[in-house]
Amino acid sequence: MTFRSSSSLVRMVEAAKELTEHASVLKRIDAVLRITGVDRTYGKGRPLVEALERVAQEAILCGDFGLAQRFQRFAGYADGELFLEVVEGYYDERARQRSEEFMRRMAALGADRAAAVLDVLCRDDPDATAADARDVFRGIARSADHLGSKPARAGSGCPLGK
Repeated sequence: MTFRSSSSLVRMVEAAKELTEHASVLKRIDAVLRITGVDRTYGKGRPLVEALERVAQEAILCGDFGLAQRFQRFAGYADGELFLEVVEGYYDERARQRSEEFMRRMAALGADRAAAVLDVLCRDDPDATAADARDVFRGIARSADHLGSKPARAGSGCPLGK
């Protein structure tokens, strides 16, 4: 089992602390923050997961189901069950905006590359049809697993492959 913690988790826990006035929940949140460490060594492991789960349980007892769900997701991240990006998507506006901006840029890059492929197709075959363009893009989609950088092999002529 891989346990996780991060500055993002600490920041989200600190922000969540502002969402409740229940003393018992605040006490449990403070316990989480003590585990993560004042010096920001980001304490990890089962104690952190259990402390996050205790916050969720206390929030349920206080009738704050939204806060309980938040801390259940935090515990899921700390326990290795959820990716940080998923949790940030719910509770970190800046991270969500960065992710959306990244997706917009990737979509623009993809569209730009698609236009370049069509330019080459039309240059090489001025009579190309929409069916020809579909075939080119389907071929690219089928070969997507082979796209990207691969580690250099020894003797490949690449100085980094030694």
